[in-house]
Amino acid sequence: MSFNIALLCLIVTGLLDGFARQYFYPGVDFPPTSLWFSLAIAFLGFAWYVGDSNWRNYQRNLLLNICIIGFGLIALPYYFFRSRGLKGGLQATLVLIGVLITWAVALIAGEQLALLVGQRG
Repeated sequence: MSFNIALLCLIVTGLLDGFARQYFYPGVDFPPTSLWFSLAIAFLGFAWYVGDSNWRNYQRNLLLNICIIGFGLIALPYYFFRSRGLKGGLQATLVLIGVLITWAVALIAGEQLALLVGQRG
């Protein structure tokens, strides 16, 4: 999966997560829908990692695959530094931080959209 497609899917997932969270479970810190959206985000992250590692001819192993799914925020920077070196790993980690900020903005936008729909409905 390319970076652009993964980013677009992540933004859409963030919007839908925020919308569902606010529309169906207002005021709940961790609604049941968050589990499903978390799994979707883990899948997107893993799909991107597989595509990127194939493109870079990086030899994946089972433990790193599991860590990417379960502990992506820790495992992805590890993968970045292993596959790109110090400078490239740092750059990719900064891009990851930007992606996380983009996801958070999409989540908040989804919540605001749910509030807007709720007021009109």
